[in-house]
Amino acid sequence: MRLLGIEAVVFDLDGTLIHSTTDYGKMGRGVLEVLRTHGVEVDPSQRRIWQIIQSTEELLKEMSYGPPEREEIMRDITGVLNSVEMENIDKVSPVEGAKETLDSLKAMGLKIGVATRSCNAFAKEALQRTGLDRLVDILLARDDTPNPKPDPRHLLQVIEGLQVPLDKVVFVGDTTTDLRTARGAGVTFIGFSTRLGGAERLRGAGCENVLESLRQLCNFLSGSGV
Repeated sequence: MRLLGIEAVVFDLDGTLIHSTTDYGKMGRGVLEVLRTHGVEVDPSQRRIWQIIQSTEELLKEMSYGPPEREEIMRDITGVLNSVEMENIDKVSPVEGAKETLDSLKAMGLKIGVATRSCNAFAKEALQRTGLDRLVDILLARDDTPNPKPDPRHLLQVIEGLQVPLDKVVFVGDTTTDLRTARGAGVTFIGFSTRLGGAERLRGAGCENVLESLRQLCNFLSGSGV
């Protein structure tokens, strides 16, 4: 049985399928320290880490840093991101209803993908520790693609691997970055956030479909409503 013609569901990972204790403040400070060490100053105010990294790549080109220098800086930044992510890998836990929901989707013949800005090592171990790995057909992490979210090519690459049409896929995520990614890819988005104020931020950004519980996903896809 297919749910309203849907053949696959792609999920964000952290905050959607799992809980983690990643210290994003420490991560951001580490990135800024790497940049300062290399003589690069960026404005960190009201910016997410991916925005700082994105602006850094553009700034380095404007400052005429050569490819080897740019690669060294980005490699150092990646090292900080990966190190902070892996610090508390032993504290990850599944979101309530995650396994039950994925089990139900798989039982109905749907394919499942994960598109995450976490590194591959973190994502793989998090899925294994929470027992969700066997339910995921394709995982594409930050370091598995040259174009990580919010670049829509990240999501499109997952969908291509799942071998399903765009109009037969939904993307479930917990942030406005995920919403932006889905819009850019032309994929239906369903919001679900375990973070304080997350649902309100999604609705404020124009997300029409926001779940209160991950267990509502199957009912929503079958047309029963949230």
